[in-house]
Order: sequence, then structure tokens, then C-alpha cells
Amino acid sequence: MSGQLISNDIDVMADGIRNGLGIGRLFEPIYQLQPDKEKFIPVMEPYWKTYPPVYLYYPKNSGKSKRVKTLVDFLIKRAEHE
Repeated sequence: MSGQLISNDIDVMADGIRNGLGIGRLFEPIYQLQPDKEKFIPVMEPYWKTYPPVYLYYPKNSGKSKRVKTLVDFLIKRAEHE
């Protein structure tokens, strides 16, 4: 291959993989959302990177703000469904 495709667009990367442009990397949650995920062939699994969980920090007193509480409640609810 004479060049490489570098993209931070998930759809472009998935389409590149689908169209045989080479090996691509998708995060597991994104891979699970692909309608044709069974066609994607995993390679080099022993070398896959794992990423630590994401944490949310906010100033102590901002928890009293209704907007911050609403955001935190929304993120917790979304995290429980995945």
C-alpha cells in the first residue's frame, strides 16, 4: 500500500475497513454498533490496547447547581445502559 488513511471520523474509518483499504481500529462500543460487525475480522488481539474508564470531576460546590446535577444524572443513566 502506497499510503495510509488517517482519520478521527469513526464512519470514515469503518467505511475504509469495509472497503478493504487495510487494517483499521475501532473502539469496542463503536464496533458493537456496526450493523455488519460480523464481517469485521479481529487481528492481533493479544496486542489490543485497553483504555482506562473515564471519570468525571467537578468542583465541590457546583453539585448544587441544577444543570450540573442534571448532567451527572444523565451520564450515570447512560453508563448503566452500556
